[in-house]
Amino acid sequence: MENEKEFWEKYWTKEKRNFAKVEKFIFSEIIEKHIPELKEKNCEKEYFEVGCAPGNIMVFFNKVYGYQVSGCDFINCKIIEKNIKKAGVEQVQLYEEDFRKMDLDKKYNIVASYGFVEHFQNYSDILSKHKKLVAEDGYIIIELPNIRKFNYILYKVFAPELLNIHNLKVMDINVLRKEIEDNEFQIIYDNYYLSNIFMANRDNELINKKKVMKYIFLFIRKLFELLHCVNIPNKYFSPYIICIAKRKKGRE
Repeated sequence: MENEKEFWEKYWTKEKRNFAKVEKFIFSEIIEKHIPELKEKNCEKEYFEVGCAPGNIMVFFNKVYGYQVSGCDFINCKIIEKNIKKAGVEQVQLYEEDFRKMDLDKKYNIVASYGFVEHFQNYSDILSKHKKLVAEDGYIIIELPNIRKFNYILYKVFAPELLNIHNLKVMDINVLRKEIEDNEFQIIYDNYYLSNIFMANRDNELINKKKVMKYIFLFIRKLFELLHCVNIPNKYFSPYIICIAKRKKGRE
């Protein structure tokens, strides 16, 4: 599950998104709501992303919020750096390393990962390592796909190969809450996010490879929108789980 470097390098090499268009980020509304400091646009604050390929979210945090950005990934970071600099971000610190083996002697105002933790059996250790990088009064953002309940059936039918590289056990609000909230961290927000199960990126290589699946997804996505059922978070249909927690003062 954890050692799919070849898979991910091939996957991100085919990435087609235009990173110069940074005005939108699917989770920005919920993150801004619970991290009000973001709106202050402070270039002295630092953002670190675990599993940062392809680099679009780091571009967003730099251009929209003014954060200095850093990240790590075990794929070829030249791919990520090229994407970021092409979008106009000149300064970025990238670590081409296995996150499990990293030993960073630094703290960040925001530490985040999106669709990363669920690729590991020892997710508890991975989350603990995230938390160690957070500065006092800083935040941790963890996003996971929700591949349980009805969504599991969809993956089983349309993309069974992806089930093998995901740990479904951690895709549970209660499990995630238990791992993150402790004497040092207070959860600010945790919930399932959206209710439209077909939120996949239109340029996703796996989606485009299966044309029939793509058009079925787009049709049902449109149907959800027409029925105004896009934003009703629930564990059965929501495509994402998000947890935002803050490190308490004096607990660094």
